This record gives sequence, C-alpha cells and structure tokens, in this order.
Amino acid sequence: MRRVAILAVFLVARAAYADTTDDADRMPRVAHPYWLHGKLDGVTAKLGMRFHLEVAGPDRENDFQIALPVGGVATAATLTIDGVQHRLTLDASAHAAQVFADLTTAPAGPHRRWAAEITLGTDLDVSIAAPRAAMTTLDLEVDVPTCFRKDRRLISVDDTWRGSIDRSLKIATVDVPDPPTRSPCDTAAFDDDDRGAKIWIEMPTSEVSSQPYGERRIATIANRLDVEHGHFARVEVDLAGQISQIPPDLMTVFVIDASRSLSDRELEAQAKIIESYARLAPQSQIQVVAYARKARALLPGWMVASYAEPRLERALATLATGNGSNVDAGLVEANAWLEHATGTRRVIVFTDELLGERVAGIQPKVLRDALPANTLVHVIALDGGTTSAKTLLRDDGIVLGQIAIDSEGLAMRAMGDDNGQFNSLELLRPLALERVTLHDDGWAATPVERVTACSTDGTSDLAEGDACVLWGETTNGATTFKLEGLLWNHKVTRVITPTAQPRTLARILTGFAVSLDDAKAEIELAARAVNAQWSLIGTWGGSDGYGDELATDVYGSFGCGCGGSSDTIGGGRGTVSTERRGSLDDQITRATKACHVKARVEVSLELTLAEIVEVAVATDDPADRACVTEAVWATPLALSKPADHDTAKVVLVP
Repeated sequence: MRRVAILAVFLVARAAYADTTDDADRMPRVAHPYWLHGKLDGVTAKLGMRFHLEVAGPDRENDFQIALPVGGVATAATLTIDGVQHRLTLDASAHAAQVFADLTTAPAGPHRRWAAEITLGTDLDVSIAAPRAAMTTLDLEVDVPTCFRKDRRLISVDDTWRGSIDRSLKIATVDVPDPPTRSPCDTAAFDDDDRGAKIWIEMPTSEVSSQPYGERRIATIANRLDVEHGHFARVEVDLAGQISQIPPDLMTVFVIDASRSLSDRELEAQAKIIESYARLAPQSQIQVVAYARKARALLPGWMVASYAEPRLERALATLATGNGSNVDAGLVEANAWLEHATGTRRVIVFTDELLGERVAGIQPKVLRDALPANTLVHVIALDGGTTSAKTLLRDDGIVLGQIAIDSEGLAMRAMGDDNGQFNSLELLRPLALERVTLHDDGWAATPVERVTACSTDGTSDLAEGDACVLWGETTNGATTFKLEGLLWNHKVTRVITPTAQPRTLARILTGFAVSLDDAKAEIELAARAVNAQWSLIGTWGGSDGYGDELATDVYGSFGCGCGGSSDTIGGGRGTVSTERRGSLDDQITRATKACHVKARVEVSLELTLAEIVEVAVATDDPADRACVTEAVWATPLALSKPADHDTAKVVLVP
C-alpha cells in the first residue's frame, strides 16, 4: 500500500510541475523590424518600425520582445489584422495591465475578444491575445535621441536591421565615431557588448550650415523640463561642418625672420608654412617682407598666390640672413604695402623669439599700431625643437604673441622635423571654437547621454562639425547658461535661456534610464511614452475571454480516494480538463464554495508570483475558519501578471 501512495504523490507532483513549467518554457519571441523609416524633428529622430507578428489562437499568450534603438521610447502603435487597423491607446500601466488581465482571465466563449498590450521591461514587451491564428502587422512609432556630427544627426541601431532600412535613410560610413558600439548616442546604462554590433543611420540637417559664416554657424539648442521634484535642462552646442571661409579678397603680408640666429630647421619651417598657405588660398594676394637689421620685400609687388609660387620658393630657398632682429622695421614695411590695400588685410609675423633689448621693450600696442586699423595679425614662434610631425600649436605666451591676441589673431608655435608638410589652414580661417566654457549659472551637471560634455572650465576646444551637450539640474531657480569661446582670439559670448520642452526632455531621460530619484515617476508621466507609468493597450472584437486556458492540465485529472481503513490512494490519467478562471476573488470564492460559510469571512493572502505562501482567515465560526483555510491552501492560482511579492484580501459572504 505504501508503494502505491508514493507513486500517486509522484504523479500528482509531476503533473503540477509540467503545468507550471509548460508556461515558463514558453519564452517571448524576439521580433526584428522588416521596415524602418523615419524623419528628423529637432534633436529627435521620429522612427516608424514595422513588424510581422504571427500569432496562434485561441491563445492569450502571444508574447514578443522588441529591442529599441539606443535611448528610444515607443510613443504609439497600430496593429493591423486582415487589413483592418487597430490603434492602441496610451494608458496608465496599472490600468492597462488590469484591462488585459481581466480579458485574458474572463470566461471563454465563442466570441473571444482581441487584445494587445505593449509594456516596458528590459526591452519592449508585446502581448497579444488572439481568438484565432493570424499574421498581424505591428507599426510602432519610436522617438530616438540623436547626436550631431558634421551637419548630420546620427542614431545607432542593431547591425541586423541593415536590410530593413528604408532607402530614404542612409547608413553612415564617413566621419562617424568608430566603433559604433561606443557611440555618443549610447549611455553607460547599456552594456554595448551584450547588445551586439551597431551601425549608424544619418539624417542630414542644414539648420546650422545654412547660416552665414562665423558665429551664426555655432548653434545652441536649449530646453528645460520642470516637475514638482526637479528642474532639468539640456543644452547642446553644435558647430557646422564648416564654420568659416577663406575671404575671397584676402591680402596677406608675411613678415619673415631673416636674422642670423635662425637655424636651418627654422628657416625651412618658415618656408613650408608660407608655401602651404599659398597652396590653400591660391586666389589670394600675397607679399613677403624679410627683416633683419632692415626690412625688404621679396616680391616685386602684390602677386596672386598661385602665380607667385615658383618665385616664392626660390626667394625663400635663397634667403640671406643677417644681423638684427628688428621686427618693428618689418611691420613698418608691411604697413606700406597694406595701407592702400582694399581687401581683407592680414599679417603673419615669424620670429625665433631672440630679440634685442630695444625691440623687446616696445609695447605690443605700439607694434600693433604700426599697421592699418582692422588688420588681423598672426604671430608664429619658430621652435628649434623636434616632434614626430610638423604642427602648429596655439601658444599665447610666445614673444610678440600679444600683438596677435589684440588683433583677434593667433599666437602659435611651429614645431616639426625634416619630413612632411605643415598645414596652414588654421591660419586662413578658424577651424574650432576654442576654450569653450559653458557656465552653468546655478545648474548642477547631470550625466545623461554618452556624448562629448560641454566644458565648464575652458579647457576644451570644439572642432567644426562637432557638438557637446550639458545636462543640468537646479534647485535654486537657475534660468540661464552662458557660453564663451574663441574663434581665433575673437570672443564669442552668448546667454542661453532654455525653452520649455517637457515631453522631448522627459523622453530622452526615460529612454536613457537615468536615475532621477523623487522626480522619476513625474518625468515618466511627462514623457507620455511606454515606460513604468505608461503602456499601450487595445481591445476589439467579441466579449468573451480566455479563462479556459489558465487551468489546462496536459496530464489530465488525478483523484485521491481515501475511505475507511483501506489506506488506499488511487491515481489515474484522464482526458485533458479545463476550468474557467477569473480574478483572484473569483478563484478563491470558487475554491471555498464547498465550505458553505455561515458568516462573513476575510481571507488575507501573501503571494510570491502565483504561489500562496501565507494564509490568514478571520471569522467568528471555527468550522468556517478551518474549512476555508484548508481550501485556500489547496488552491493553485492562475494569475496573468503575478508580482514577485504581493498581498491581497478576499471577502467571502454566505
């Protein structure tokens, strides 16, 4: 008899295990888009993603997972079945979950109702309750934050989506961060290696590049979000792919050092810089003045750079050096050539920084005033040291450097070895906003996006085509930021007042899963996108539910007959049975129906997932208490979306 009892218990346990693990083993299917299209809206890419989802039916558990682009949030969805579109509604997550649960646990019938719910887990979770098998089409609308680079906005998506990208979108391969998995659109909240390889999609923008050259090609975009427990702002500084141009009427006098103290390496560097300048501005007009004790012009007059090149090379190659470093004489000679010039006037002064006491004692303003007004001056210190490549480095501390600074030009140091060429483009036009400082003015920096953060201390430069972002949070009523930087030595100053864009910022913050403390729920609500506060839900069709699926036992029914002194437990396999299940109240009410309670009974439950871990029954009748307690403990609950830990109370009445 003992052996039979053990066998029956084993079979019952096996049946219960199979019933629960059958649902657990049914993992959500990963869905990949077969069409991806979109457009740019400010700093946000508005994407449309289309999926084909094959559903079984009748089945309440057609579950799918969708990986969104980095930082993306789902804002709307439409499910199409047999050519009919069903628009899902954005609803509070708790209410949407209850709507879906009520339908899937409601009694079944011949006219089951369709339902679709989209929630946020690790990825986007899509659940479809289907009365029948069908091929459905899900059109998902997604907002994705972009990053600016060389007059384009970029987003990173999974490499496996490459074949789904619409022809109107372009996969970027030139001038993009490498590798894409370490993208400025990523955040530390995502483990790139686990999420697979990425590619870039580019969306051209001309908002910055269509502006006139100069300061207006430096764009600032500032928005703010205010909720009860926080005030947040995002400031983005974008530089056009080309922020300046070489003036078409450029007239340049090179004032070169021809003193005997120059080394051969310094003489060569001087010549190479001038030759590079002439090649990069072939239509500009140039003159060369060499100074030692006296100053003299090396060309017979103003010459177009491209025509002057052969003669210029010979003059520089055969330059005779002499005693004296009278740079003031060189500037006087340059003035003689420039005072009647009608174009954009520039002077580039070379020095080995070895000056006599008389010249070294001349005030920079006096030297500057030797030239016509509005003449921009660059000063280049020739350095006899070596480096691995020829280069021009900004150095405001060089001898005569203040002349350049006062005229809004550059003070630079030329360094290099005997190989290669100097690039003089930076002497022709500004290539960066240098020494960028974004004063937070009471905003505390908050890390959100993995992008180049705007410097708050003037230690960083921003090259043309690049961007930086600063997120700030304030508790003291801060309203503005202040941007400062230099184009050469021309000061750029701009006061920035963020404008209210609560939904845009809220979606970026929630998309990047930023820790927001007490403001988290408020910002999620402001986003109006699928997150912890919002879900997408839709139901249509008949009125019947899917309660018959919740208690299906693939092992059939098992019975226990205990009678008299036989001590016999019988087990048997029957046909598949189903039992309609409803809400928790309904299930407990049905389970205790046989107790025929005689008075009000309160049943308090503690649950972990669908498991009952504690039961407390409150009633005045001891018999009711004993019967209900045993009946509840014996009840296998079926919950559509059980929590890891929960409590509930059910009231039974006669």
